[in-house]
Amino acid sequence: MTEHALPPIETLIDGIESLAEPFVVWSADDRLVICNSKYRNQFAEPERVVPGVAFAELVEMNMVFGSVLRLQDIEEANSKPEAYRERRLRYHNDCRDTVQQLKANGQWLQFRERRTGSGGVVGIYTDITDRKRAEAALVEARREADRANRAKSQILAAASHDLRQPLHAIGILASTLKSRVHDPEIRRLAQNIDACVQSMTGLFDSLLDMSKLDAGVVETRPRRFPLCDIASMIAREFGPPALEKGLRLRVLPSAREVRSDPEILGRIMRNLVSNAIRYTDRGGVLVGARRRGDHMSLEVVDTGIGIPPDQVELAFEEFRQLGPGQTDQPGLGLGLAISSRLARILGHEIGVTSEPGRGSRFWVRLPLCAEAAAGATDPPEPELEDGPADLPARRILIADDNKDVRRATSELLRAWGQHVTATASPEELGRLAEDLDQPPDLILLDFHFTRPAGGVASAKDLRRTWGDRVAIVVLTGETTAASLTEIKKLGFPVMHKPLRPVRLRALVQGLRAVSN
Repeated sequence: MTEHALPPIETLIDGIESLAEPFVVWSADDRLVICNSKYRNQFAEPERVVPGVAFAELVEMNMVFGSVLRLQDIEEANSKPEAYRERRLRYHNDCRDTVQQLKANGQWLQFRERRTGSGGVVGIYTDITDRKRAEAALVEARREADRANRAKSQILAAASHDLRQPLHAIGILASTLKSRVHDPEIRRLAQNIDACVQSMTGLFDSLLDMSKLDAGVVETRPRRFPLCDIASMIAREFGPPALEKGLRLRVLPSAREVRSDPEILGRIMRNLVSNAIRYTDRGGVLVGARRRGDHMSLEVVDTGIGIPPDQVELAFEEFRQLGPGQTDQPGLGLGLAISSRLARILGHEIGVTSEPGRGSRFWVRLPLCAEAAAGATDPPEPELEDGPADLPARRILIADDNKDVRRATSELLRAWGQHVTATASPEELGRLAEDLDQPPDLILLDFHFTRPAGGVASAKDLRRTWGDRVAIVVLTGETTAASLTEIKKLGFPVMHKPLRPVRLRALVQGLRAVSN
């Protein structure tokens, strides 16, 4: 050894002091053996952090000065001294965990303590402040994006309420016009008007679906049913629009039975098929099912524009148009997002594969049922037309403060042979209720009847007057999440504006006839 060489212990001390991170060694009886200045300076009174000091004493120092704001999952640790003491001593004695703590000066430290061969403890502390700030910024950015999406949905939903009222009236008037004219040219014009109304109704229905999902008011009723029910619905509803666009729609029926909610699954498939037709200009769309083990894969395959590889993962995001500038079909970019969220509610997997210029394959996987006994399936629902029909006459009361809605609904119902009375205010409705010899068969009541939720109070009054002898249906153009949650609590059947004539007719069809 030369005269300039340092003794081994001094070399060790110098090496520990040179470490970039706080470092400490404790004896088997939890007394400090050695540490560097970076460890010592973590404490409010660093001059007390000397060899021989007990570990528990430093824990108490942190409690007295409130030096630690958070210890792992204990938030506001400075105001919970007992919890902090118990947890910190446990981490030290166990010597197993990697622990994060936030100090009062805003510094985040991650420490690891491990047992030595002699029974002592060695600990090293790493500054992770920059990492935690980056994580917090990422979380906040995601929250901001979610807030922006929710705000966008709320603004559109709120705006749609005012737009739904005239659209509701236009749709009913268009249906009335189609039933009364016989000139082919005028009838074609009426059909075009009706088609435009249905297109707008589809956009509003997308907003309504999204609002229902945001409000958490979507209820599922899973049951066993044959896939051929879905196939029949797709062929019936989408055959004409596909033919009009010059596309071939092939629907391959399947006798397999699955377990799902047929209403919600139907909505998912409508969105997928509608999307396929919208983005396909040549060729066609194929809808079919494949067995995948104990699941069925319900698939929609098109020969459309396809999805660029960098957009496939974004396909199910809200307000996402898959082919901007490549289609003149109206849309909000909500259909696939709605399908994805509905599939998650049902517990079904949904996905897509695509190749630009060649088309896309969307699929939904759902559980397969065992082979059903013959005749065990539910009968299909009857098809309904929106034109005039031989309906038995009913007494129907319309309570709506929108004169266009009152006039249009009254004209359509009278064209169907119904006895209609319309009222514009709760006061007038109350007088009618007193003057009528017998209650109506059906009351169509606006949710916001002259005032917010005014229709609810009127419905309750009518229920007290007439009991359950009257069918009361609440009509609303509301689509905000808060309003949908409130409406769900009413206890009355609810239908959303714009109400398609075919749905109105189905409602009237289900009522008992007026006695002669």
